[in-house]
Amino acid sequence: MFEHRFPKCEQEGLQLARDARLPRHICDLQYNLANTYLAMNDLDAARNALCESLTLAQRLDSSPQKVEAVSSAIAYFQCLGLHKQAAQWAGSISDNPILDQPLFESTCREIEVSLGDETFKRSLMQGKARSLDDVVTQILTDE
Repeated sequence: MFEHRFPKCEQEGLQLARDARLPRHICDLQYNLANTYLAMNDLDAARNALCESLTLAQRLDSSPQKVEAVSSAIAYFQCLGLHKQAAQWAGSISDNPILDQPLFESTCREIEVSLGDETFKRSLMQGKARSLDDVVTQILTDE
């Protein structure tokens, strides 16, 4: 029962933010909604919420929103089994101070288990060489 109500509550909050024209709040709600859909294994809905969040973050040119949306994208790509890509995105935001470090480190450990230590480190380093804007753009164009 809770699982079905939670997205509805977030959807209602999203509508309120849209009505009030609060793009940062819409962006935040969308990446939270993407995470909720990922937890429910609804990948199509997660992708839609994630794309809107990334698009808004890009339009706002807001680094905190970009980092949070990329963090959601890491979880999304991991669910798709695209662990190398998830590791690259993780590398691109790994040094950012706004990250929830314990949660981020837990996600990175899961990716490392999937890839193996060497491949994970290599992918992480590739991501560190990428700009946040480049990563956002690529996530939006990747299928």
